[in-house]
Amino acid sequence: MSPAAPRRGQSWLVALPLLLAAFLALISPAAATPEPPALEPAIAAPTATAADAALDVEILDLQPVVLTDGSDLVLRLRVANTTTDVIDTASVTVLAQEWAPTTRTSLARWLDLGRYGATLPLSTTDLEPLAAGESREFEVSVPSASFHFTTWGPRGLEVAADGTAAGIPFDADRERTWVLWWDEPTVSPTAVGVLAPVTPTVDELSGQPGALDRVLALLEQATIPGVTPVIDPVVLTLADGDPVLDGRVTAAVAALAGRSLALPWANADAAALLDANQADLYRTLLDRGSAALATAGVVPAGSVDWPLDPDLATLAGTGGDVVVLPGAAFPERSASNSTPDALATVAGRTAVVLDTELGEALRGTARVDGEDVTLTPLQQRQYIAGTLAVVTRERPGQSRLVVTALPFDDDAASAALVEVVAGLPWVTPADLPAALTGEGPATEPPAVLDAGTLPAEAILPDTALTGDKLGAIESTAATLRLAGELVVDPATVVDPLSARLSLQPSATWRQAPLARDLQFAEVAEQAATLTGGITVRASSTINMLSGSANFPVTVTSTLPVDAVVQVNLEPSDRLLREVEPRVVTVPAGGEASAQVPVVAAGWADFTVDVVLTTVAGTPVGEVVAIPVRVRADWENLGMTALVAGAGLAFVVGVVRTVRRNRATGRAAEIDAAAEELDDLARANEGEGDEP
Repeated sequence: MSPAAPRRGQSWLVALPLLLAAFLALISPAAATPEPPALEPAIAAPTATAADAALDVEILDLQPVVLTDGSDLVLRLRVANTTTDVIDTASVTVLAQEWAPTTRTSLARWLDLGRYGATLPLSTTDLEPLAAGESREFEVSVPSASFHFTTWGPRGLEVAADGTAAGIPFDADRERTWVLWWDEPTVSPTAVGVLAPVTPTVDELSGQPGALDRVLALLEQATIPGVTPVIDPVVLTLADGDPVLDGRVTAAVAALAGRSLALPWANADAAALLDANQADLYRTLLDRGSAALATAGVVPAGSVDWPLDPDLATLAGTGGDVVVLPGAAFPERSASNSTPDALATVAGRTAVVLDTELGEALRGTARVDGEDVTLTPLQQRQYIAGTLAVVTRERPGQSRLVVTALPFDDDAASAALVEVVAGLPWVTPADLPAALTGEGPATEPPAVLDAGTLPAEAILPDTALTGDKLGAIESTAATLRLAGELVVDPATVVDPLSARLSLQPSATWRQAPLARDLQFAEVAEQAATLTGGITVRASSTINMLSGSANFPVTVTSTLPVDAVVQVNLEPSDRLLREVEPRVVTVPAGGEASAQVPVVAAGWADFTVDVVLTTVAGTPVGEVVAIPVRVRADWENLGMTALVAGAGLAFVVGVVRTVRRNRATGRAAEIDAAAEELDDLARANEGEGDEP
């Protein structure tokens, strides 16, 4: 029903404001129309009911998104009999709001059926009887001229269904949304940017399948004008060795390089890390992300910090090119009569302040007087478009940058919504990197916001990582570094575990701390099996009887993979010295022998510590002491004794022979023979002297 007409004789003073408002609307299409007080619902409550919402009505679709002169609004509706009785008579009425909301608050309040009335009837459709449980779809077309638009922007739209069942009237069911009117006024469009986080969800961090399907859809969505992909470098590793999928992801990320921003590796929880004095780990994650992007040949336009609960310590401890902050953190912005520009300076950092209401709408809710109302997909689309119309109408002659963000677990279902936003006539899509460098649409200079509204230190929830857990993560990382030096093929067994461990500091795990702890326990257990099974077999006393020899050592392994170790000797006495260590490969679950060259001197009993290390020198396993008996001069003394004994035996033999010959009279014969030999020798010498 239409609003009541003024009573006859009403004072001209009451009529004057209405005339003035009409005049302003005529001379300025973008001027704000006055918001009337709340009205009673246009359809009166029935006196008797058979059941609440006996005839359920839904607005399935509304086209076009924006009405223009000469176009028709086409509604696709569905009604359903929710009772067990036949609905005898039924009608569906389409009504509209007669004024344009001028604030975000009044726009959202249209969802409150008791707040504002739909006072402009547009059409009524009578329906044939509906059997119990029956539903029916149909279309209603309304010419744009029926709305009597006087200014561009949003208007509330209501569809109401009522009737009778068994002759008894039932309560009308109503559903609301918005229509948007555009008559091509002269306005400065609002620059709108949408941040699209491309980072793994909890399920994907846990290794659930399907991660790449969602990531590829998000990267495809990021090609829509105005969308800035904020890429977690870890998505480049989700292909799990599949070269085809890896190539597709890398190519998609590389194609967006000039328009994208980079998150820290695995969207690291900077607040938790810095609060636990783990700045080095945070920098390690930053370096890991940069290396992954560089390896893939991807050069993003900049880096971004995106703390879940910002505080001054986190802002000071992180160093991205821009920090993303929630609009709710700055009450001064909410108190403004119009929407401020998204770019700002906070605590000396370049900041992008997100639009809270638009972000909630992208998640499917609207806040009405402090209460969250769930939006249907159609309401969501029209509400976002209407909100941006209200923003533009606030200051139609001055463009501003408005930035919102898709949910971190977005599945690219928002693509249609984002495309609608990019196509609105009162919007110009804006890439954030271009806006940061001044290459985007001209907007307001960045405001300096009061950083005092942020807490000085991080206020972390119970689900955030603690210092103890971060310490355990670092200990396991050290174990994996040792395993990387120890095993023969670290790329196959160690690198995948290191990659999983690097996901532990992700802020995403705050949603599922038990899943995070389970993954950590699995990685820590597997890391321990790669380092804890290398030992030196104990030995009985080893006798060293020479000055140089090989010291035998047997190394055993229970590791599931082949390992390489260096065998080092540390004698407790300087009488034994290692010449050089030996490197041996120990098969999985087997053993290997090492012969370590040593030199020895002297006589002593002592122990030799056998120390296993990696080739790089990192100790492995326990030190084993082996007893040693050194008799380094034993061989020399034995040889001397043998030579001396032989010499003595020879002398004794000669003496005994001489004595025996003399006793038998052979001595004279020997002497005569000797003289004869001497004479013969002299005769030979004389012959040689003749000429």
